Amino acid sequence: MMNFFKLGNEFNKLANSFGEMFIKINELQPLFEKSEADLIRLKDNYKLEILSLAYFANKEIINRMDKYGWELEAVFRVNGISSNKITIMYAWNQTITKLHMLIGLFELQNEYEDIKNNGPLSQVIEKYIANEKKINKYFN
Repeated sequence: MMNFFKLGNEFNKLANSFGEMFIKINELQPLFEKSEADLIRLKDNYKLEILSLAYFANKEIINRMDKYGWELEAVFRVNGISSNKITIMYAWNQTITKLHMLIGLFELQNEYEDIKNNGPLSQVIEKYIANEKKINKYFN
């Protein structure tokens, strides 16, 4: 019985992670409409944010899905994406697919691979996120 509740809790965490990711991706949506010259100029401004999102996506969504083996056709509610039930595939397309597009636009594929493989950059991002949480704790 405990496994059922743990699995349900993890599924809920997955939905919440997709919701958080969706909000952040939507904040970056205007970047999709920038020219190549603008993207080159903006790369330094957005690199850390995009790589932090990649770290979050890998840890909270991709690894969790791999661990529990959920099917892309599974249905759940994700606040922010829809008030109706949606499939994991729909949530994936609204978040992870767009993140990969940003990674491509900013030519961050090598950095993303390092994060995905839990390389040195992954630890740097993890420390950065931990420090951001500490700072936000003081100001919220």
